[in-house]
Amino acid sequence: MSIFGGKKVEELEDRIEERLNKFEQSISARVVPLNEALKRLESRLVEIQGLLGTLASQPESIRSKLAVFLEKAEKISGELDQVRFYESTLLSIQEGLKDIIETLSKEREAIKREVEALLKEKSELAVIRQELKKWGNDLDAKERELAIREAELRALEEKKLDLERRISEL
Repeated sequence: MSIFGGKKVEELEDRIEERLNKFEQSISARVVPLNEALKRLESRLVEIQGLLGTLASQPESIRSKLAVFLEKAEKISGELDQVRFYESTLLSIQEGLKDIIETLSKEREAIKREVEALLKEKSELAVIRQELKKWGNDLDAKERELAIREAELRALEEKKLDLERRISEL
């Protein structure tokens, strides 16, 4: 007799068959999405192959389009070089203008200080001029008074002489 009895072998076979069925179902469940993904990849590869065939059949048109594109890119590159040159020129002009503005601002401040000093001096000169005018008026008044006093003195001297003559005549 064998180690396994007929029933046990059948049970074992049933369990193995059941496990194999579960394993097969599990693999089938996993294989179906893979098959679908492979079909999608295959259809995309067919599309890409068609596009490559189309591109391969039109190399001259692609080259001409690329040549036009490259010409435009070179033209844009040249224009960008000019723009960079103009930018650097404008930046140097801007720096120069900043320096000029700074210098002019300093000169303006110096001129402003000079003008303020001149205005102060002018007001001082106006005060001095007023004082000189006042002194001139005072001097004129004193000269007139002196002239009047000198005239009075001469008149008195003449009277004195006249009186002395009269006294000597008497």
